[in-house]
Amino acid sequence: MNLDQEQISVLVQQLVVEAQRLGLIWTLKPATIKDESTMRGLVDGDTAEISLISLVGRLPVDTRVMVAEVPPAGEYVIGQLSRNEPAIGQSMLRVVADDVPLVNTANPLANIIATFPNLPSDATFRILGWLWWTSTSTTPDFQAQFDGLGAGASSLIAQPTSATGTTGSVDTGVATAITTAHPRGSFNGALSGILAGYYDTAGIPPGDLTLGVAQGTSGGTATILKAGSWVELVRAS
Repeated sequence: MNLDQEQISVLVQQLVVEAQRLGLIWTLKPATIKDESTMRGLVDGDTAEISLISLVGRLPVDTRVMVAEVPPAGEYVIGQLSRNEPAIGQSMLRVVADDVPLVNTANPLANIIATFPNLPSDATFRILGWLWWTSTSTTPDFQAQFDGLGAGASSLIAQPTSATGTTGSVDTGVATAITTAHPRGSFNGALSGILAGYYDTAGIPPGDLTLGVAQGTSGGTATILKAGSWVELVRAS
């Protein structure tokens, strides 16, 4: 039987429709999460939200995702969608691999221990970190400082120990502008601190956010930032 081009086209369309009905053909479409609790989303170009099944875990509202439509089974979130930038809810973790001696410097930006490159404009990030350090000096001092073009605030809360090994009170960290240093002075022994805050890139071009550490004052006895210290950046919006 000889078929003309129009008949062949009709048969191909029918074959595609049947394959989609049987779930043999998947259609990939971009979508946005609209309800985190019920995992509902809106496919680009549609006006009605649909129920989704996430294969990548729970996702925050406004997360951009890729959805695989598999009729008649349903719609599945198979991954996040971004333009080579962190998606909402994505975590970026930096861990200090080796001990970092801090001596004869009071400039944290001379000792960069973490870099988060090319962060997008008009986004907000949560900051959380854990730093630990040692010193044999009676007044070693320690400070941490972020550097970036965006706005925000951060704090460093630390538990000091005295030269005799007794436990001191918690040194509470007051929230200050993101690029302000957090000095924690007159600590001795083994110290640790929680670093927390947020960073907002509204109205600025894509750029880096870095974290540096130093002694609070220059000194001949090194304060040692220990390997295993870490800082995490999570995109919130």
